[in-house]
Amino acid sequence: MSYPDWVLQHKKKGAYVNCVKGRYYLYAAHSERVPGTKKVKRICDGYLGRITEEAGFIPVKDKVLTDILVYEYGFSCFMLEFCKEELSVAGGDGDLIGVSILLSLLYGEYNAWIYARSYLSVLFPDISFTKSPDPVVSARISQGVDQIRARLGTLPAEDQAVVSNELPYVYKIKLNDRWYSSKLSDTVRVFVEKYHLTGRF
Repeated sequence: MSYPDWVLQHKKKGAYVNCVKGRYYLYAAHSERVPGTKKVKRICDGYLGRITEEAGFIPVKDKVLTDILVYEYGFSCFMLEFCKEELSVAGGDGDLIGVSILLSLLYGEYNAWIYARSYLSVLFPDISFTKSPDPVVSARISQGVDQIRARLGTLPAEDQAVVSNELPYVYKIKLNDRWYSSKLSDTVRVFVEKYHLTGRF
């Protein structure tokens, strides 16, 4: 179907126009290959707004349909990658120990309340803090904290400052069942590129 020029000027890459009863609507979309074939199908990613000749593009007003969930993300994301070896703890309590180490480094403690506000609770959803860890697990957590502090000490001073002062304030937000990232400062952008984490932020 052909569309008027005043409609097409709003049709950008990653979007498509749909005409219903003479009215034009813009949708976000991407393409995916149909498994086992050479065919490609279009997947709608959501309604963007309406297009009129008089007003141009009229974006849809966002409606908050679910709770807004905000998670600490930047510090945890970097640490999981940078300290991968130190955090790869063997044993059935491995995830509990690794998560507890990261929460201890950032907040000075670990508990269910803090865990629920970290993106770690999304990545490792089956951890329970309902009871205190046994002495062996506690010792491994303390040891891990010391090891990772030493590892962080190998970073240049300016990078240590970013890890401590800026990454903890990079968030992941879940709204209407979609994930969003908080805006990155220029310093964090440079840091993320330096440590090859661009695709994660």
